[in-house]
Amino acid sequence: MTQHYLNDGPRSAGVYEDLDFIKKKLHYPLRRRLLVPLLAWIVPLLALYGFSLARIWGAGDPADHRRYYMGVLPLIFTIITLAGLSRYGATLRFATLYTGLDRRRSRELIAAFLRAQQVAVITHPMSGDIFQIVSTPVSSRSGDMREVLVLIADEGRILLNSHFANNTLMMVPPARLRRHMEKALKNWIRDASPEVQHQKLSR
Repeated sequence: MTQHYLNDGPRSAGVYEDLDFIKKKLHYPLRRRLLVPLLAWIVPLLALYGFSLARIWGAGDPADHRRYYMGVLPLIFTIITLAGLSRYGATLRFATLYTGLDRRRSRELIAAFLRAQQVAVITHPMSGDIFQIVSTPVSSRSGDMREVLVLIADEGRILLNSHFANNTLMMVPPARLRRHMEKALKNWIRDASPEVQHQKLSR
C-alpha cells in the first residue's frame, strides 16, 4: 500500500537506503513520483496567473475596471494551493516520538501498542522495524482511497507518518487515523517507558 512512498516488496533492497534517509531527514526521499502532485497544483496556478495578466494588461478598454477583478482569481487560487501543498507536505514528513529505548525495545513497544489497539498490522518484508496500518476507505465518494499509517522503530524514538494510498483528490483529506493513533501512542509511551519522563515526548 505504500509503494508510492517507500520501497516495497521482497527484492527492494533500496528500503535500507530509504530508512537511512528518513532517519536523517525525517521525510521520504523526494522521488519524481512524489513530486507529480506538487506540479498538479503549481502548473494550473502559473497558467491562471498568465491568463489573468493577459486579461489585465492585454488589449481592451483601459477604463473598463472589471478586468482588474481577474487579479482576484489568482489570489484565491494561491490560498487554496498553499493549503493543498501544506497538507501534501505533511504526508511526506515524519513526526518523532521519543521513547528513551533502543531500537529493539522501541520495536517491541510498537508491537505491544498495536496489539492493544487490536488493529490489523502489515510489517515490511525487508525490515521488521517498519509497521503499517491501513484504514478503511476514507469515504464512499473517494473510492478505495485509504489512509496509511507508518511507524518506524529507531534508537531512542519512534518515527510516525501517514499518507493516502489511491488518492484521486486534489486536496489531501484530514489525517484522522494519524491524529488518533499518535495521541494514543504518546500516552502508551509515557506509561510504558519510564526513560521518556526525562525527555521531550515529541517535537
